[in-house]
This record gives sequence, C-alpha cells and structure tokens, in this order.
Amino acid sequence: MPKDEINTKYKELNQQHDYVYQFVILYYNYILAKHDYGTGEQVSMMEAHTTTFIEERPGTTVSEVARFWNKTKGAVSQTVKNLLEKGYIRKENSSKDRKINYLYVTEKGDQLSQSHKLYDTKDIKKHMINF
Repeated sequence: MPKDEINTKYKELNQQHDYVYQFVILYYNYILAKHDYGTGEQVSMMEAHTTTFIEERPGTTVSEVARFWNKTKGAVSQTVKNLLEKGYIRKENSSKDRKINYLYVTEKGDQLSQSHKLYDTKDIKKHMINF
C-alpha cells in the first residue's frame, strides 16, 4: 500500500477512534465524579450501583459483585470499604468460612438505593424521550 494511501486511511480511522476515545474519557470521569442521588450526600456512581446491587441481592459477596461488574475483587473491596465507612452497608462473617463476608444494606443504604433507582429512572426517561 502506498504511503499516501496509508496516511489517508490512518487519518480517517483515527478521527473516528478519537470520538470514541473522547466519549470513553468523558464517561469515565462521570463515573468517578460524586453525585447527590437525592439523599443530600455525594457518592460515586460505582458506590450507588454497588449499594443497589447489594440491596437487591442481600447476602451477596465481594466476589459476586466483582464478577457482575467485571471488576477485580480489589477494586470492589475498596468500594465496599468506602460504603462500610459511610454506613451504607454492613457485613456479616460466614459461620462456615471466616474468609467469606456477606453484604447487606443498612437503612441508610436502602435509602440511597431507592434514591438512586428514582434518579436513574428519571434520567433514563429524560434521555429516552430526547432520543
């Protein structure tokens, strides 16, 4: 393939790739940003979704959350640690295996989960109407 043709094709494809890359960066920043989902407290999107996951699956484990979100157990453990410190979830040790901890939402976590569901429902409806 001639050099000019390679350069032209590269520029075309790279321009398309740049749009995707810009979207990914913007969405990544959005995920990490803190939001008030209606509780008066700022939490990350991952914290809100993890709380809702736990609320809908009481007794889930870090491994199950990690599998569902396709994240490492270490990344999920950090999110869980933050949620524990903020009082959104609690953990209980397994009576059969001390290494296993079951996760549950607290009353505060249930409020966050419900507020998050309402927030997302309104946001999805708003964007689907415009779509």
